[in-house]
Amino acid sequence: MSKTRQQPPKSVTPIVRCAIYTRKSTEEGLEQEFNSLDAQRESGEAYIASQQQEGWTCLPERYDDGGFTGGNLERPAMQRLMADIQAGKIDCVVVYKVDRLSRSLLDFVRLMETFDRMISERQRIHCLFQSDIAAIGCNCRKWIGSRPRSVRGRKRMAS
Repeated sequence: MSKTRQQPPKSVTPIVRCAIYTRKSTEEGLEQEFNSLDAQRESGEAYIASQQQEGWTCLPERYDDGGFTGGNLERPAMQRLMADIQAGKIDCVVVYKVDRLSRSLLDFVRLMETFDRMISERQRIHCLFQSDIAAIGCNCRKWIGSRPRSVRGRKRMAS
């Protein structure tokens, strides 16, 4: 009788559906072929790609608010983002910098509470804030304090 070794079951990495939110306060430069919103999205895509082994995948929908202030939440793409989170289409929101979400501390706190309430119904919530990239609403505990290789070597650009 031959003994066959059983292979340990492969763990399945859950898919984390990531939306990228971008914002620029003025319309200046938005007519360019590659503008600030595109650059913010590209950084978010690179960050998500660096987390691919953890199941992160970038959603194709664009949530771009060009020419809208960060002083309030009355922005078309922000409203679509919130509706898609509520509809269960998004697990994680990635932004180039936290101030792209809001320049108002009160609105920012309200957004975090909303993300926590809407997304935590589907998974455990942890937040990651880094100097360049913020991922909100993800099960991100192990990434706190670490930066992916694609972001680590980058020099900060002047504001």
